[in-house]
Formats: sequence, structure tokens, C-alpha cells
Amino acid sequence: MDELEEAYEVAPWLIKPESSNFYKRWVFFTALVLQIELICIPLILVEKKLLEKCNYLFWTLDVIWVLNMLINFQKVRPEKPSKNPLEVAASYIKSEFAIDLVATLPPILTSHS
Repeated sequence: MDELEEAYEVAPWLIKPESSNFYKRWVFFTALVLQIELICIPLILVEKKLLEKCNYLFWTLDVIWVLNMLINFQKVRPEKPSKNPLEVAASYIKSEFAIDLVATLPPILTSHS
């Protein structure tokens, strides 16, 4: 049994990206969410009145990105497999967490204004 299998046996809530159907569906879903944002944001920048109409959509998208951040705290990284959930979370914090936080937090704090 390799290190990744052992990590999953010890902490079954950890997500193994290559074998988790949930994670594969989640990645597909977040790719669709990203496409929606890539279409909507330029339209909002051109026509400010649309922001009021799409406010619920943007709040929903922000909730999805926050959920994505929480899921990433549980995703075992193949380059650094670990049995310890704290090490898995630390690995995320050291890699992509800052980028995710900077991309998600300002719109939430400014209420999309």
C-alpha cells in the first residue's frame, strides 16, 4: 500500500483527487462556475445596472468558492501525501490558499460594490 492509500485509510474524510468521484464532479462544477464568471464579469463592467440584477448570482458564486477553499483543506496533495489532516491543511496553506483568499475575500468584504 502506498503512502496515499495509507493516508486515506487513517483519515477517510481526506480527499484523494485521482480516485474520488466527488472531487472529480466538484472540479467539473467549479470549472462551469468559472465559465459563468468569465462571461458575467465583463458584462457587469460594461453595464453597471446588471450588477444589481446579478447580485444574488455573485453571492452564490462566492459561496461556491469559499466551499472550494474548505474542500481544498481536505485534499491530499500527491506531491506531499500525508496521514495527518493538519499536514494536509498546511500543505494547502503553503501552496494555493493565499491566491484563493485574495481572489475571494475582497468581493465579499466590499459587498460586490
